[in-house]
Amino acid sequence: MKKYLLLSSLVALCNAFVFCFPAMAQPPFNPGMGVVTVNGQEITGSAPIPLGTVELGAAAECILWFHGDPFGGAPVTIEGITLMQTGAQYTLTENPTGATLNSYADSVRVKIGFVSSSPGTHTVSCLINTDNFTNMVQLSATTPSPVTLVRAGEATALGDTLWLGNVEVSQAAPFTIWFKNTSTASIPVDSVRMGTNAMFSLLQAPQSGAIASNDSAAIITQFSPQAVGDQLGIVTLYSGGFPYRFTLKATGIETTTGVDVPVNSQWKVYPNPTSNLVSVGGPQVVWLQLTDMQGKVVNTKADSGQANTVSLKEIPSGMYLLRWSDGTTTRSERIVRQ
Repeated sequence: MKKYLLLSSLVALCNAFVFCFPAMAQPPFNPGMGVVTVNGQEITGSAPIPLGTVELGAAAECILWFHGDPFGGAPVTIEGITLMQTGAQYTLTENPTGATLNSYADSVRVKIGFVSSSPGTHTVSCLINTDNFTNMVQLSATTPSPVTLVRAGEATALGDTLWLGNVEVSQAAPFTIWFKNTSTASIPVDSVRMGTNAMFSLLQAPQSGAIASNDSAAIITQFSPQAVGDQLGIVTLYSGGFPYRFTLKATGIETTTGVDVPVNSQWKVYPNPTSNLVSVGGPQVVWLQLTDMQGKVVNTKADSGQANTVSLKEIPSGMYLLRWSDGTTTRSERIVRQ
């Protein structure tokens, strides 16, 4: 009987405790935060909204819709909109600061414009501040480089290395290359500068004006190697305040006492001069290469036996360098194309 009375007292005490401290009501999820949509899709997460590829000087626009609280909470008032970016390529073209939205059905438009002024990927964070929350939306646009570096019909993109060729040590060779404008609008030329490697020098370049759409501007750079081996130089086109930097590569070679050994009685190179074919006869030849005097490869053969023949019929008249190897030593001879 005593145990029963004790148990009843404990139950009554627990009931009184629950009565005195009722369950607390759960607040709505992020009350008054508002929601951002683009093309009817709610923006969630931190992934940027892509504006796509925008050509240099061209414009793009993104329209955001800001809605009231989707959970039926308190009205939402926009207290300010801020764009956080590097540079000033994004602008807020429609700013609904001060608008009050009573429900999700209420919405206002936010317009953000983009005008590309330099190559690269450009991002911006749009902060929509309300009285209860800060919504952040990121946008991203990519502008490809409108400038390529061209030599002998081959284009080199911004960030890549342009191969010029081989030049004998203590000699100098000029190379003509072109800045090509691949965009649909002209680009200004502020100046052209060479880097600090003294083996590369600038003989001729435009220092002002503009390069029209799909047009080119020629420059002449000279390579004067002082040692055998590869050398890197930098050539920069400054356009609209932006530096278009390209890396040049050339190689110093020693054709008489270094890597290449002159022809001796074991070898025969014929005919020279020639207007068509030239052949190399002698011991086993495992590799043969014909280049112009700027180092551009015209023809290459490998593992082709003792007699190697290459055609010069389709190339312009001038002097070329024929190099071949027996597997241990590389030899060379200048060939005159008549």
